[in-house]
Amino acid sequence: MSELTGQLVQTMDEEKIKQQVKGLLSNDFEIKEEITGNHLVEQDVVIIDFMIFPKPHLINQGFEAFWVGIECKYIKPNSEHANKKLNKLIWQSISYAHSVFNIDKQLIRPRFVLIAFNREEINASDRTNITWRTLINFAQYANVGVLSTVSGGWGMSFGTGNHWYYRTNKGRGNHNVIRRQVGNCA
Repeated sequence: MSELTGQLVQTMDEEKIKQQVKGLLSNDFEIKEEITGNHLVEQDVVIIDFMIFPKPHLINQGFEAFWVGIECKYIKPNSEHANKKLNKLIWQSISYAHSVFNIDKQLIRPRFVLIAFNREEINASDRTNITWRTLINFAQYANVGVLSTVSGGWGMSFGTGNHWYYRTNKGRGNHNVIRRQVGNCA
């Protein structure tokens, strides 16, 4: 079962994860799919799975009006390549956090990028679980976090802290986790 969706069947693939992300977020965000952009330094062409922007009701509740990127991956638990695929997912997301994307003829840099993956299955794999938890703590400094379900709604977390969660009782956490980190992050 995936933490991303809460009530999903055990067998997943990347397309199912993408469908779940859209279902989880469509009431609260404008969702753009498969958006092309360019890395700011290398100028390489990149394509991110989703760019999302909060709908007015969410902005009125305090969610800031900025674009967020989301990259989805299925990682086969306990496979010999699971750690390698996690490494690549996080690096890909870091690259996207340092890219601009063409949305409605405007170049938009996401404030941060979230990863969406079969986290619950990975949590059951001790070796891979340790790897992803270590990497995501590091990745928060590059404005990369995790999308997950929180009591029937969605959550956005960075390292060990939450930025925003949405459910019956809406709220948000530490804003400092989403400021751009450059140089000394102390």
